[in-house]
Amino acid sequence: MTSHYFWDNNYGATIVCRDMGYGKGVRSHKRNHNNRENFDTETGNRRCASGNDNILQCRKYGGPNQNDKSAHAHVTCSGKPWVPVYKKTGKEFRMTTEGWVERRGKDNVWRPISSHYFWDNNYGAQLVCRDMGYATGTRTRTRNHNNRK
Repeated sequence: MTSHYFWDNNYGATIVCRDMGYGKGVRSHKRNHNNRENFDTETGNRRCASGNDNILQCRKYGGPNQNDKSAHAHVTCSGKPWVPVYKKTGKEFRMTTEGWVERRGKDNVWRPISSHYFWDNNYGAQLVCRDMGYATGTRTRTRNHNNRK
């Protein structure tokens, strides 16, 4: 796989490493000067984003560059995959031990709640916590970089 555009962030590296059972991936700017193979034309030049779960979901920029064979993608994998552990489940909401909240949809599928606007005040957190039997609740401004739902 060519590293053109793949080098721009770690999202593609994380996709590759999670596919192999690791929790995290980091790309490096190394070159493989011994590579003589042509790059995979299906993947092409891809730049991945945080919402991509698969390399083919990553945005493609032109065709594969077969002229620079040293631009061979290189990643380092580490860690175990994050698996949520739920400490409390209510009728509509559930929460992990770390405090991440999911809501049960009409289709009965649990999905994370977006934090945009939710961070503005504590009213949403109070609704979630009351659903789970608590008296009140407060929101925190923390991102879940492990979320892949």
